[in-house]
Amino acid sequence: MNQREAFMWRRQFSFDQMSKCRRIDSARGWLDSETQQMAGFARCQLQDTEDRFEVSSTHSIKWENTQVEFDVRIRPLFVEYAARIYTQALKDVYAYYPDFARHLVTDGPLVGERRLVFPDHLDEAAAYWLQTRFWELAEHGDIAIGESCSMNLREKVSPETWHAPGELVLVLDKPLIDRATQDEAIAIFRDGKPYPLDEHPRKCDRQLAASLLAELSLPELVLLNWPQVKKPLSEVDRQLFEALEAFDVAAIQVALAAGANPNAISPDGRGTALTQVVTYKRADRVSLNNERDYACAVKEHPGPSPEEIIRVIDLLVGSGAAVNWAPPDERAPLSEACLNGTAEVVEHLLSLGADPSLRCYSDKHPMDWGDAWDDAYFRRDPIVDNDEPSLWNALAAKWPEPYGNVRVSKNTDKS
Repeated sequence: MNQREAFMWRRQFSFDQMSKCRRIDSARGWLDSETQQMAGFARCQLQDTEDRFEVSSTHSIKWENTQVEFDVRIRPLFVEYAARIYTQALKDVYAYYPDFARHLVTDGPLVGERRLVFPDHLDEAAAYWLQTRFWELAEHGDIAIGESCSMNLREKVSPETWHAPGELVLVLDKPLIDRATQDEAIAIFRDGKPYPLDEHPRKCDRQLAASLLAELSLPELVLLNWPQVKKPLSEVDRQLFEALEAFDVAAIQVALAAGANPNAISPDGRGTALTQVVTYKRADRVSLNNERDYACAVKEHPGPSPEEIIRVIDLLVGSGAAVNWAPPDERAPLSEACLNGTAEVVEHLLSLGADPSLRCYSDKHPMDWGDAWDDAYFRRDPIVDNDEPSLWNALAAKWPEPYGNVRVSKNTDKS
C-alpha cells in the first residue's frame, strides 16, 4: 500500500484557531456581498463572539396583509457600526493597495494541504493599515448610524439553499440582544406592526467595535476560503467520480491509471473518493417516495459486498489515497463508514491507519471522543431505533480504553 500522510484539520489547527474561524465566518453575514468578496483574503476581518451578538430564528410574520415565513435577525447597533467602519476601511485599503489581496494557491507537503502565497508582499502592510484605518474612522470619522429595520425577499435558488422567502434584519442600540427583546420584536412583527425605532444617527462605543477585529494567519485564511482554494478537479478526476458513482471497478482502475487524483474532493464538495466508496449503497441511487420504499430498495438493490468495497478501498489507497483525509467540514472516511457502512469496512480502514478521534473543523466539542466514536455509538443505540454494536466493537478492539488517549466527558457513559 502506498499510504500517504493527510492534512488533518484537528491536528494542524488548535481549538482556539478553529473557534476564531467559526466566529469570523459567522460575522461575514454582517457584510453585504460585495464587501464579503473584498474581505475574503484580507488578513484582518470582523469576528463574532462566543456569546453570539446576533440572534437568528424563523417566524411567520404579517407582511403586506399576508403571513410569510421570515428569517429574523436581531443584532446590536455597535455590530452594525463596526461593519460600516470595516467596509469603509476596506475600500480605503483597496484604493491604496489595489493588489494587496492578490494571491496564489499551492500544494503543501501533506495530502489535501493548500497554502496561500501573496507575491507582492503587501498583505502584511495592508493588514496593519486596515487596522489603523479602522481605528481612525472609529475615532475621528463621520460614520454615524441609528436603529433600523430592513426586510428583503429572497429568490428561490434551490431546495437545498432556500429556507424562508424573506429576511428581516433589526438593529437595536443594545449591547446584547436578550430573549425578552427577541420575544417583544417577534410579537410586534407577527401583528404586522412597525417596530418602534430610534433612527437618530450616532456613533457607538469604538472599543466595542474594535473588539470585533481579528488578525488571521495564512492557514486560517485557507480554512475560511476553502471553497475558493481547494484543488480543482481535472477531467480524469471527474471520470474517477463517475466510475465511483456507478461502482464500475474496471473504470475506476482506468481512471487511476490515467492519473486521477485519489485524494480529489467530489464534485459536490462533500467528501473524497474513499468517502464515496465506504458509504456506497445502490439504494441511495434509486428514485424513492418514502422510507418504506427505501427499505424495499435496500433488499432489491443490495449493492457491492463489503469484500468488493474493500477491494476498491485498496485500489485507491494503493494509488496514494490517504485514509484520514477529508475536506475541513466533512467527516473522514472512517466516520462515514461507522455511520453508513459495515464492521468489515471499519476494521479494514482501521488496519490502514484510520484515526477514530478526528473531527471536522466546525465541531465545537473537539476533546470529547471523535466523529467515528459518536457515529458508531449512534449505530448501536437502541433508543434511536438502532441496534448494531459491531462497528463500536470494531473500534474498541483496535483502540481499547482510553480509546486512543481521547479524553471522554465524565457525564457520558459509552461503555
